[in-house]
Amino acid sequence: MLFYWYYSGSVRSGRSHLWVAVGQEVSANDPAKAMTRLGALAADHPGSMPALVARLQRARLLEQAALERLYSSDRSVKELVEARDTYAQLTRECAPYPVLEQEALLGLAKAEESLVGVRNPEGDKELLGSLDRALEYYHRYLETAPQDNALVKATREHVADLEEHRKDVVAWYTDQNELAANAAKTRLSGTPVK
Repeated sequence: MLFYWYYSGSVRSGRSHLWVAVGQEVSANDPAKAMTRLGALAADHPGSMPALVARLQRARLLEQAALERLYSSDRSVKELVEARDTYAQLTRECAPYPVLEQEALLGLAKAEESLVGVRNPEGDKELLGSLDRALEYYHRYLETAPQDNALVKATREHVADLEEHRKDVVAWYTDQNELAANAAKTRLSGTPVK
């Protein structure tokens, strides 16, 4: 018993510096540096709880940065795809931790929805996002999250709107993404795209 107490205490204190590092990056003023440091922390301590939280925070920062530029001429969808893919992986890895799983599912749903109508830059035909998949992820989130929560209520209303206006939503996202893609092409080439 004494050995277990000592061992568990040393494991906790041995990881406390990781929690401090994650906390510092969560409150950092430079998201780009924070993403780099969080990625390094997660890579250096795979399988640890601080690494899972670091990866979640990094996915949040990636998603936020990508969404801020998604409809601008400085558009890059790679960050959003990376955030979505990270969230998808984290939904599996965080399954034993309901709060982290819910965070990953909601981030995955939002990233997937944001990619509706976005064409793969490496292939003209393939769309990167699917409203059906986004709705599936939203529903999984709603099934796992506590029901007496304001965020759950807002998400439930959002899902109802998406389902009620499915065709209009897809058309809107497709139109917005075509406009943004054309604006990005114009910025890169310097000539208007027809």
